[in-house]
Amino acid sequence: MPSLSVFLRTTQHVVNLYGLLRKGDYFAEPRDEGRPPRLDLAASVYLAVTGEIPAAFLHDPAESLRLIHEQSDVMQILAQLSAAIPGVPPADRPDAEPDLVEHIASWVVEGDTLTHSGAPSESEVIGLLERLANQDLARPRRQDSPMAVGSAR
Repeated sequence: MPSLSVFLRTTQHVVNLYGLLRKGDYFAEPRDEGRPPRLDLAASVYLAVTGEIPAAFLHDPAESLRLIHEQSDVMQILAQLSAAIPGVPPADRPDAEPDLVEHIASWVVEGDTLTHSGAPSESEVIGLLERLANQDLARPRRQDSPMAVGSAR
């Protein structure tokens, strides 16, 4: 199993190749024939982890969210991203799980609304992914941890 740093670096390449989707109700947007679809950041992480772009990403937000939430590595990376960006993930209720996907999507579209810094550029998103990958590589691992396999120590 690849380490999270491998998935984060792969997400960098996905964002660079596919571009970031910053609007709309779906997780992917078709483009001209022969060009890959533009992807939401959560969809980019999903592609990096699974190697797939489900058809639901183009037309079914509820199914897309279900697929994203089923992938523990995707959710772990989204939690790292959410923790690294400004603001607090929204929750429907005080006792509900925070909405990491919404938090990240809002940051990609609006940036930091408290400081009015504006939406991050694709380069800034790629830079954040790089910093998180480097932090993951620097994190000590237990020898028997599944994430220790293939990671730098």
